[in-house]
Amino acid sequence: MRIVSGQYKGRRLVTPNDYTIRPTSDKVRGSIFNMLESRGALDNSYVLDAFCGSGALGLEALSRGAKDCHFVDKDSVSVELARENAALLGCADNCDFTVKDARTLKGDGKRYNLVFLDPPYGKNYITLLLNHLAQDGFLESDAWVVCESEKGLNILHQAYNLVVEKTYGRSQIVFLRYAS
Repeated sequence: MRIVSGQYKGRRLVTPNDYTIRPTSDKVRGSIFNMLESRGALDNSYVLDAFCGSGALGLEALSRGAKDCHFVDKDSVSVELARENAALLGCADNCDFTVKDARTLKGDGKRYNLVFLDPPYGKNYITLLLNHLAQDGFLESDAWVVCESEKGLNILHQAYNLVVEKTYGRSQIVFLRYAS
């Protein structure tokens, strides 16, 4: 796995030796970020990478112009992997790392304009997180929320507008805009 484009283009990321993490493929990540970049969603953005795994989504955002990224995962191994990858790229100063279940994250007044939700499939965490983000003041006006889930999951929420939905194999990517 590598960074697809931007400042760290081509740099390899450390990945787990087992299947405890389901990383977003380079191809799908490239497609996600091309769409976000074409809409100006990356420049100087504050990013939340919930269920961060290896940190590939947040690190790709930093590579393409995001200002800061907060990596959150309840698995300490995942958070350490994201921390190691940020250090390898030399961008750890622009990162925060939290070992916590994203569903119970408490707001510290920091607001995000780009959020990645890539939870384990089949657990319905996305709906819970969309509620939590909207109700607890985590999002800037018109924030982007990119959700990766199993194909066919209905991801609609009254606080968000559906922008694009794409299917890649057994996964779907849904791009939402927060309608504050």
